[in-house]
Amino acid sequence: DAASACERAIAAAPDFAMAWYNLGHVRNDEWRADEARPRFLRAVELDSSYQPAWHAMLFNSLYDAAETERTIFEAHARWSRTLTRGVPVPAPPPVATSRHPSGTPRRIRVGYVSPDFRTHSCAAFLQPLFAGHDRAVVEVFAYSAVERTDDVTDWFRSHSQHWRNIRGLRHQAIAELIRSDGIDILVDLAGHTLNQPLEVFALQPAPVQVAWLGYPATTGLPQIGYRLTDDVADPPGAADRYHTEQLVRLAGGFHCYRAPDDAPDVSSLPASNNGFITFASFNNIAKVTPVVIATWAGILLALPDSRLLLKGKLLVHAGVRARICRAFEQAGVSATRLELRNWISRSDNPLAAYGEVDIALDTFPYNGTTTTFEALWMGVPVITLRGTRHAARVGASILSHLGRPGWIAEDPRHYVAAAVELASDLPALATQRHTLRGTLTRSSLADAPGFAQRIEVVYRNLLQRTDG
Repeated sequence: DAASACERAIAAAPDFAMAWYNLGHVRNDEWRADEARPRFLRAVELDSSYQPAWHAMLFNSLYDAAETERTIFEAHARWSRTLTRGVPVPAPPPVATSRHPSGTPRRIRVGYVSPDFRTHSCAAFLQPLFAGHDRAVVEVFAYSAVERTDDVTDWFRSHSQHWRNIRGLRHQAIAELIRSDGIDILVDLAGHTLNQPLEVFALQPAPVQVAWLGYPATTGLPQIGYRLTDDVADPPGAADRYHTEQLVRLAGGFHCYRAPDDAPDVSSLPASNNGFITFASFNNIAKVTPVVIATWAGILLALPDSRLLLKGKLLVHAGVRARICRAFEQAGVSATRLELRNWISRSDNPLAAYGEVDIALDTFPYNGTTTTFEALWMGVPVITLRGTRHAARVGASILSHLGRPGWIAEDPRHYVAAAVELASDLPALATQRHTLRGTLTRSSLADAPGFAQRIEVVYRNLLQRTDG
């Protein structure tokens, strides 16, 4: 019905940009990403100032296997030029003196800007940093664009020295608030995702501006000077050329994970009772591209008794389920070997679903992040494929810093072989299941104090570099 309404609007007014934009979102919800992006592009062509369409088009490019780091960079740079064309960019405020008159270092005023201080996948990585910050070193300001607050919002509010609700404020007003707060370092946590106030950073309200975590590509904004990453997700070389930001690579990885307090205990290996391997992916179904389905079908064909469990919000739609089943059947896999489940609410403890999973399969070229950590926390190994851009190398980053390089494939054939090898040794798989949580807990990926300290050192260095 929504698609029909949009198409009627376009027929009546072909230059109605909002109708093209809305139709793009409908196509996404129908698991038709290849039809969504042209609609977003058309909206931008009709109205180059239509920021929601730009953000949707750029974000959707990350799902496309045909895109490269270079083409993604060029598209983001085009958006930035359009945003600032004819608009004078204010000079950044000067860096405040880094020391008190006594000579001791003063606290760094860090502002975190996000619409996701709530129950959201990013919260699992933001909470360790907020909890780990040394309050003698960093003064935390949270600029919250949250649309619907919850108990996680309350947690972030209680772990911030200064809470600013910026939802509904104009970008200029937000920038003026940040300037008046005297922020030293302003951190974007959302990039081109939904409800983000990224345009605020173009107004340069802080002397040092940084991107981290919430968006797996360059922002395209030259006013954001730095981006936090690591040398696996962004190897030195090409990655540096295709970011408007200077890449700052963190030792130990650019993630630190905090598991939910109500995460269930690790269960026994399902295959031991079932007599067959259950593979699964709980990633956004939009990440399940044709090449992913072809690869997963190769695994299922190599292990004829195995099953595949998929879970995601889009699977509530009968049309999406039918298209998924049809795609697997065209690859030679019967739909009877698939189990397709809708999203599970937080109140129903979604991590419990990993009690039915033996091996998790990562998506590509847009890897999972939170889903990968959740699987590992529940004792489930993850097979990933190392790609050629940041979003396609996050899985490799996580598994490298966990010490599991054998689960990182370099091409689809290797991906199939790695999954089959893992599934062929049930005793080893059972051992992994009962040791993974401890391995993750002891790694740099769960060391909140150490991670926060590394970030704070980076902040201090960036300020000193800017101060000259």
